[in-house]
Amino acid sequence: MSDLTNKISSFLGGDYLGVEDIAASLSKQLGLVILCVQIAAAAIIFTLFNYQDVSDYDSSKYMIFRDIMVMLLLGFGYLMTFLEKYGLSSVGLTMLLTALNMECNLVVEGLLSGNRFISLDAIIDAEFSAATLLISFGALIGRATPLQMCALAIAQSVFYA
Repeated sequence: MSDLTNKISSFLGGDYLGVEDIAASLSKQLGLVILCVQIAAAAIIFTLFNYQDVSDYDSSKYMIFRDIMVMLLLGFGYLMTFLEKYGLSSVGLTMLLTALNMECNLVVEGLLSGNRFISLDAIIDAEFSAATLLISFGALIGRATPLQMCALAIAQSVFYA
């Protein structure tokens, strides 16, 4: 540790926590939050939701779904790789937050609207919810921890609905 770090640490009255220590302490909490959200969402989807009929799916809606998903994962994910410190984590966090937000949005919108069918229209709407989250992520990358971003993903899926 440098002298400045020792002075700051002694002034604050605590031991210096390195980046590795902070990351290790947050990874357990992040994993627990993601696990709880996945279990809750799976339980709600499997018990309360149904799929729409296959005849209601058409190729034009699928192409819209595909194009928006490419924009979310490739567009937003690789857009933020220019950041020197956060380039590699931006791609992974983009994918994680997109999946988490879309899943929560499907559940929340289905419960609030009463339309408990998983259809391409509902998935496309969930993609737009994820797009609003990724815009916020672009403003917060490097300032918020992954745990805070997951909390924002859950909250923003509720407020988008």
